[in-house]
Amino acid sequence: MSKKDLSRRDFIKTSLSIGAVTFGSQFWNNPLFAADDNVIPDIIAVRNGEPDIMYHRAMEALGGMKNFIKKGQTVLVKPNIAWARTPEEGANTNPLLVKTIVHDILQAGADKVYVFVHTCNDPEKCYAMSNI
Repeated sequence: MSKKDLSRRDFIKTSLSIGAVTFGSQFWNNPLFAADDNVIPDIIAVRNGEPDIMYHRAMEALGGMKNFIKKGQTVLVKPNIAWARTPEEGANTNPLLVKTIVHDILQAGADKVYVFVHTCNDPEKCYAMSNI
């Protein structure tokens, strides 16, 4: 091996350094981390709480439902409610969350809201389990 060849260790160190610099520049130039409070992020993550409360926190950070709904619109909501499971089991979109979203859409000015689901189980079982 000549001195021009990189050892495996040097290659890994160099690669990690380049990756860190590249990631760092993307991280600090990302609008999510900008000092401008008027920037609305593209995505929000909210954890640890009740579905309706977490939803409200996320929507507030996104500027509210009125940023997404125009007065007089007809809106389709497609939750994942396909399984005959209780909300506590977490297999479906929580019914309280669906109700809260529909309420917010109507409050934002939509004329109609449709909630479409297609179950994988017996629809009667799914409805009974959803406790809506």
